Amino acid sequence: MTSSEIPPLPSTIGKRGSYLDPDGTRLHFTVVDEIRQEHATFIYVLQLLRFDMGVEELRLGYYVLGKKPRFRGRWVWGQYAMSIAIEDFKVLIEEAQQKGWA
Repeated sequence: MTSSEIPPLPSTIGKRGSYLDPDGTRLHFTVVDEIRQEHATFIYVLQLLRFDMGVEELRLGYYVLGKKPRFRGRWVWGQYAMSIAIEDFKVLIEEAQQKGWA
């Protein structure tokens, strides 16, 4: 598949979603904003989520080009994505910068 054949990835800003908390509670959120970085056959996504109770978190995920017949040639949300408190993410980035990683 050439780059001209790769479909654009629509925005998820404003979309609703939910997580199942380990205690069994379903937590609902809205995607407030997102940042994307294309890399070969992946698109990395950093999303700002706002949960219905007002808490904001970051979610780091990815899209891949589908390979199975039903999804072939379409962007598919990666199976694994992590959610992290914004303050915790800042600490990780600051420590990485102090170590000279970035």
